[in-house]
Amino acid sequence: MKNFIFPPVLLALLTFSGCAPKKDANTLIQAHKLHLESIAIAQELESTFQTLQKRNLPTAHRQKVDSLNQLLHLWEASLIEVSGFDHEHEGAHEHKPAPQMTEESMLEYQLQAKQAILLIQKDLEEFSQLK
Repeated sequence: MKNFIFPPVLLALLTFSGCAPKKDANTLIQAHKLHLESIAIAQELESTFQTLQKRNLPTAHRQKVDSLNQLLHLWEASLIEVSGFDHEHEGAHEHKPAPQMTEESMLEYQLQAKQAILLIQKDLEEFSQLK
């Protein structure tokens, strides 16, 4: 009798344990969310740079804006995607495929990438407010 009960119970346990959310999946979802937030900020900055290029800024300010623009392009070139998540690529940007890394490492990378783009945004705000 035990032989007949055990396989269905085992099957039920395997089925329900497979339906529980995985910590790794949540980590990658968070990493992907950070990636998309960073991309949105970068697109906003591209627009800001285009606006600033049309302004008649003093030479020192123009050089700083140009440096920040170069930093943005370096940031974009080093950005990597979170494996397993598709998203639309607006404009002419590409991402490197993700190297082999743990989910926690990917989350940390995406967090660092967002912090870097936020620093560029903060520095650029100084020039956006100039008339």
